[in-house]
Formats: sequence, structure tokens, C-alpha cells
Amino acid sequence: MATIDISAPPDRIARVLAHPVLRIALPLLVVALTLYVLHRMAAQVSWAEVRADVAAAPWSSMGLAVCTTALSFFALSFYDVFAVRSVARGQVPDRIAGLAGAAGTAISNLP
Repeated sequence: MATIDISAPPDRIARVLAHPVLRIALPLLVVALTLYVLHRMAAQVSWAEVRADVAAAPWSSMGLAVCTTALSFFALSFYDVFAVRSVARGQVPDRIAGLAGAAGTAISNLP
């Protein structure tokens, strides 16, 4: 019985993914698709509705929401700091790893 090594992609796929045009075009396509989706979602919300909702919320609730969000991002940044330390010790400063992790979490959790 023959075994197949699936740990490495076939050479052809690797060559296609390494092509300079694709390495530029694919991220641009993802950004364009993201902007399109955000534009479509934002078209369904008016600034008047947002202002009315924020004005109706008590300041204590808004402050608590901001504080707990900041605490959450602070805690999540440690996940990335520890991950980078275990994979690339000494290559990436903790501050950069934490900021990158918090920013990535913020972007990835946009509705």
C-alpha cells in the first residue's frame, strides 16, 4: 500500500502561488471584496440612527463598554505575545506582537 505525503503542496500549486502577479492581485482582490461588502453593509445604516442610539445609551454603559473592550484587547494581545515567543523568540518585540494581535483581532471581528 502506497502512502501519500500531504504535508507539502504540489510543486505546481506552489509555483502558481509564488507568481508575482498573483502575490499582488490576490491581496488586492481581498481588499476590494472587503470594501465592497463594507460599503453594502454601511448603506443600510444611517448616521442619524447611530447618533440616536448612542445618545439614548447611558454614559455609564458606554464607559463600561469601552473599558471592557480595552481590557479584552489587552488580554488578547498576550495570546499573540506568547505565541510569537514560542515560535520566533527574540525576532519580534513583545510590543509589536501585542499590537499586531490586538489589531488583527479587531479587524477579524468586524461584522
